[in-house]
Amino acid sequence: MLGEPTEVAAIRRIVREFVDLGYTAARIAGCLNAKRIPSPGGDRWTARQVLACLRTKAYASPITYRRRRNRKTTSGASTPDGWVHTPKAREDLLNGEQFPRAQEMLV
Repeated sequence: MLGEPTEVAAIRRIVREFVDLGYTAARIAGCLNAKRIPSPGGDRWTARQVLACLRTKAYASPITYRRRRNRKTTSGASTPDGWVHTPKAREDLLNGEQFPRAQEMLV
C-alpha cells in the first residue's frame, strides 16, 4: 500500500512539477497551499517540506530490511551487503526515472 491517496497525489504532484515543469520548491509550496492541499503535518507547505519530499528515497526505492544491527551482535549498524532488498514489495510511488532526475536537479 502506498499511503493515503491525497498524500500520494501530493508527492506525485511535487515531483512532476519539479522535474517536468521546472518549478522551484517555493513555487510548488505556494501551489499546494493555493489548492488547500495539507502538508504531512496538516499545516501549510513550505519550500523546506517540498525539498524533503524530493529527497526521500523511500518513494522510489525498494523496501530494505536489516539496516540496523542485530541485537545479538556487538557491532554497529549492519553493512549494505547484509541488507535485504525487496524491489517488488509495493508499487512504486514514482516512476523509475523521476526520482533520479529530481536528485540530479537538486545538486
